Amino acid sequence: MEPPSPALVELLNALGLATATDLRRSSGRARQLARGLPVTDGVWIDALRLAGKLTLFQSKLIEANHGGDLVLARKFVLRNPVQVDATLSVYEAVTPGRREPFLISSMSCESEVGDAAILRMLKTVNSLAALRDQIPSLPIDSVLERGRLHVMSNMQAGKSLDRLLVRRGRFPESVVLSIATELVKQLAVAEPLAIHGDLRVGNVWLTDHGNVGLLNWGMLNAVSPEITIHSRFPLGTFDGMAPERLEAGHLATTSSEVYAFGCLLWQLLTGRPPFTVADPLAKMMSHRSRSVPDVRTLAPSVSESLSKLIRSLTSRDPHRRPQSWSEVAQMLGGGARWTKPRLMRFAQQFESAAPRNVSEAKPKSKITSLAATLLITAVLAGVAWNRDRLGLMSLSRVGAATASNSEGQSPPLSNEKLTSDVALNESATSSPSSSAESVLEAWNVLNEVKPAVVETLSKYAELPAPDQNGVVTLRSGEIYSASELIAGEVLNLLVDGEKPSVIRIHETSLVLEADHVRLDNIRIECEPSSNTAPLASPIQLRSETLTLNRCVLKGTENAQPQSYLSWTLPGGATAKAARMLAKDSILLGSGPRFELNFPLSGAKFENVLIIGSGEVLKLKSGVTAGLRAPVIFNECTLRDCGPVVSMPATNVMKESGVCSVQGQDSVIALQQGTPIFGFSEGVRKLDWQSSIEIAAQGLVVEVGGTLAGEFTADQRAPYAELASDTLRVDGLLSGDFHFVGEADGSLKSQTVVIDHLPVRVSDRLPGAVQARLPAID
Repeated sequence: MEPPSPALVELLNALGLATATDLRRSSGRARQLARGLPVTDGVWIDALRLAGKLTLFQSKLIEANHGGDLVLARKFVLRNPVQVDATLSVYEAVTPGRREPFLISSMSCESEVGDAAILRMLKTVNSLAALRDQIPSLPIDSVLERGRLHVMSNMQAGKSLDRLLVRRGRFPESVVLSIATELVKQLAVAEPLAIHGDLRVGNVWLTDHGNVGLLNWGMLNAVSPEITIHSRFPLGTFDGMAPERLEAGHLATTSSEVYAFGCLLWQLLTGRPPFTVADPLAKMMSHRSRSVPDVRTLAPSVSESLSKLIRSLTSRDPHRRPQSWSEVAQMLGGGARWTKPRLMRFAQQFESAAPRNVSEAKPKSKITSLAATLLITAVLAGVAWNRDRLGLMSLSRVGAATASNSEGQSPPLSNEKLTSDVALNESATSSPSSSAESVLEAWNVLNEVKPAVVETLSKYAELPAPDQNGVVTLRSGEIYSASELIAGEVLNLLVDGEKPSVIRIHETSLVLEADHVRLDNIRIECEPSSNTAPLASPIQLRSETLTLNRCVLKGTENAQPQSYLSWTLPGGATAKAARMLAKDSILLGSGPRFELNFPLSGAKFENVLIIGSGEVLKLKSGVTAGLRAPVIFNECTLRDCGPVVSMPATNVMKESGVCSVQGQDSVIALQQGTPIFGFSEGVRKLDWQSSIEIAAQGLVVEVGGTLAGEFTADQRAPYAELASDTLRVDGLLSGDFHFVGEADGSLKSQTVVIDHLPVRVSDRLPGAVQARLPAID
């Protein structure tokens, strides 16, 4: 059996991850994994991972020859990512020879401010050193290395509140008060010594024992004590940005901390930040120019006392806020008692997929409940039996009686009614409920929404929140306004009938966040407001997988979004697990359809009709390194589109894997001069041919089409053709064909007529099967 390479042995010894004894004990497992094949270093790495010597994170970096990235400051070895952000990430780490893990927060730092930043951070560490017994999450050390500030703190065996919010949604008021009480205790103790500077849900941790930890003390103030529009912060920081922080020379104070604390409580109670705009600069300006809405507009069950407290904390005038944490503690009062037991019970509900009931009511006697049930049943049975003697009216159809006595309400639908074409109730669409009117009125007063916008939004229903299983059931034929839907493992949007539900995107984007997102029989339409700038991305997806089944995604010709759907991965997810499937669906409009902000691993389109300019897939980070990522088109029609795949900037291309366009029985009719693969400028200097291929079994393209092209600034010819003599191409069929009608979106006009095709690999007519597609209109 082949031993591990000397380079691998040396790396494992240097990092303190595996000794010669560990390798010898893992030899049997390595032999089993190899199954008679040569035992490579990759097999040895997998064997050590299965033996518990390496984490999955470590094994991936070592296998990709990036083992050196596991070492920080020459003495810390990373074990697992805890929070991943482009600006500030948190890792679990160890030091060789020490078993107890700890946390390392790593934040990017400009070179010109690096020395000042580390001095400010060390001053904070030393100032808070005497409080570590009272606040275990305080920083214990800090180093500056290669343009990043690293801060060490004790391990927090729990989860951050932003992850718990994703899994559960809004928190109960009693739990929020308990968290607030614990946080204020810590902030009040540290107030004379230091300012935290970055109060947000991602920095607050809840342990399994009900303890509340606050991470990243002083990091933001150390790196960027003053805030400008060019400052780079974690995205969650902008959710609690005090208005005065944007003024020149204004440093973080207790008053600005209090404002962020109020926004944090607001988010815990409602499940979303006060302002849900996607652009960080727009979010900063929202805090600058608008008041935080009353929390009860989204969480009506919140008590008046807590609502009043949050209004005081989030006042736009710093002088009207509490001026110290002691004052905040007095305003909280003694309402949140037994905080740790309550928080421990709350944390335990996340041990299973379905949240437990966190009600604090005392358990009731089963004997009493059973006796009461039997008594009520006996009384009702006696009344029903003697109905005629008592002179009571009988109802032959309860459903019909209910409908006649409830104005504007529909009777319960039978199974036949659910499967038929149900016409949209115009009165229900134009007359929202009183609660919806009150919400819109509050938005209009607090957020200065234009009356035209209120009138448009009032036409549509609000999207319901996901249930405990992550399912959002929409009414058949109903029109909803776009909003934010966040779930834990699964988010599934489905319809209770055959007629699709419609989601209209007007002023705000549709935000979908869960590990796995699926849409069934949903029609999403972009209807931008004439009073505002076009949305950068009408649909914002944060998920590992995406499934579209019998969906219609419709943009507009006058709206030119940067991308119709912008897709990022949730924290901790890997690009190798990311997949998408679009089946029996229609994509209409201009602009890129899907923009991926992570390396592609695979995409599949089955019986999909795509019409309109713009890329089908825009890959900003290329393909996952070391992978051949398939992009499959089976029985699809692409008409008047931009490139099928748009490849990233040249600096990303160097480490990209292979994008493999595959499929069969599909027609690709691109715009004149548009290539199948589009590259950014400067790609001619790279070996771009090795990063793409066509390995199909019958994709039909027009004669004279372009395989690959480089983007140019010339609007008349946006792509310059690249020489593709060495490009691997298989199963691509060139021929003459046309469509029976114009590209107007109607299904009948999309039928393909083959004029001349020298080679046929299938007896069926290529293109999407119209009978399986949803109706466009």
